[in-house]
Amino acid sequence: MLAVAVFTLASCGDDDEKTLYQNLVQGSYEGWTSAAFQYSQEPMENDGDKITITPTGENLVKVEYVGQTWGTASFENVQVAESAGNYIFAETEGTILMAMAGRPAASYPATLKNFSISKNKQEYSAVIETAVMGGTVLTFKNGKAPVRE
Repeated sequence: MLAVAVFTLASCGDDDEKTLYQNLVQGSYEGWTSAAFQYSQEPMENDGDKITITPTGENLVKVEYVGQTWGTASFENVQVAESAGNYIFAETEGTILMAMAGRPAASYPATLKNFSISKNKQEYSAVIETAVMGGTVLTFKNGKAPVRE
């Protein structure tokens, strides 16, 4: 009887200690984007971009990127965990909607990579890669784009 009581208490304790990261990271994150692609020797940078994170399940989120220049991207059921004091997001396939050369926007495959948010939510960055324009790498970061002369 005592063994059953100890097991019951131990199993309840495990449930209470489970961290649901999707609730800790949800929200909007504003920043800037650097875009590197083969048609430009220097990355193009702009302010005013945003990533929004919405919970979709236990430790799963939807990540949406909205760029002033580079379109919108969406990644469903992105796994989120904690490592070394940061929230980290699993590499995930999704889509990006981009318009080029005055043509209507079209949807292209994209990959979310290297996305992390510090636990205090002051530092964050993400990489979105797509094959558009011979391979485009968007790097989103907190803060403002650096001033270049």
